[in-house]
This record gives sequence, C-alpha cells and structure tokens, in this order.
Amino acid sequence: MRKRDDPWKEDRRIRKEQMLKAWNENTPATVLYSLAFSEYVDVLIRLPANPNTPPEALVVLSGIKHKGVRCGVACHPNTPPDILGLLAEDKVQGVRWEVGRNLNTPPDVLVDLSYDEDARVRMGPAGNPNTPPEILASLAHDVNEYVRGEVVCNPSTPPDVIGGMSKDKSEFVQCRISRVDRFVVPSVIRCNSM
Repeated sequence: MRKRDDPWKEDRRIRKEQMLKAWNENTPATVLYSLAFSEYVDVLIRLPANPNTPPEALVVLSGIKHKGVRCGVACHPNTPPDILGLLAEDKVQGVRWEVGRNLNTPPDVLVDLSYDEDARVRMGPAGNPNTPPEILASLAHDVNEYVRGEVVCNPSTPPDVIGGMSKDKSEFVQCRISRVDRFVVPSVIRCNSM
C-alpha cells in the first residue's frame, strides 16, 4: 500500500520559505514587495520587521485587516508620510500610538494625535522630537502623568517648558525631571535609563 502524501506538506513548505525571505535583510526589494501579497498572515506580520521592506510593500500592507501588520507598518521607517496620516485614523490604539512615535510622521498628524482621547496614543507625539514645541507645551499639562513624562524626555521640549513642569505633583514626572541631562548643545535633552 502506497503512503498518502500529506496534503499540507507543500503548503507548510511554501509558508516557511516565505517567512524566511520576509525576515532576511538580504532579500531583494522586489521579492519583499511580492511577499506583501502573501496569503499567510505569518509572512505579512514579519515583513514590517524587515528594515529593508520597500515603501511600496508597506503601502500594500497598510490595508491588511490584521492589526499586528498595521502596527508594524506604522512604526516602519520606510512608511510614506501619507500612509502614516491614514494609519493615524486607525481604530486600533496601538496603530495610532506607533504612528505618533514614527519619526517620519508629519507634524500636522502629530498635532492631531496629541488630541487623541487615548492617553497611550498621546504618549507617541509627546515623545516624538518632531512634535511642534507649542504642542509639547500643551502636552506638558496633560491629565496623564505618563504623557507628561514623555514630554520631559523629548529632546525638542523647550527648557522653559521643563522648568515649568518642576512643580508637577506626579512622582513619576518628578523622577523623569531629575534624570534629564543637558549637554553642551542647549536644545538637546536626554533621559537617563531608570
């Protein structure tokens, strides 16, 4: 009697091959782009983790229903600014937070995210050095102490804003303020590791 071939064996082989290509930083951009159309969620989730995934593939991935894929696209440095603007309106908090943290997010999008009802989302622009200083000054008075703590550690926060935060009643914010170092360059502020 002849053994039956495992009908899923070929499927597993293809999926594994695609996942390895998605992870590999040496995979050509054209192959990474083609993988953006994979039927396997495992592959789609891994693509944004590859720093060489081209913007065209990220555009395709931004429309995937799986929130893990969209979160990966939102934090990828190659994601085009217009796609970040669209992802800033995502219903998933984690996607909006990643957009707020992305250094390629346009300032006008950061401004919009700074008014998000979810404090975790506001933490993104509060810590993003591309957030306009007047918005950082506003976030310095946020009701959430973790948002204010991000403002303290943001290198773009004006020194007078941090000075004004010295009266903050939150122990967390005070701890952050105590760990801020000022270097020779006046506008550069860094938080030490806790």
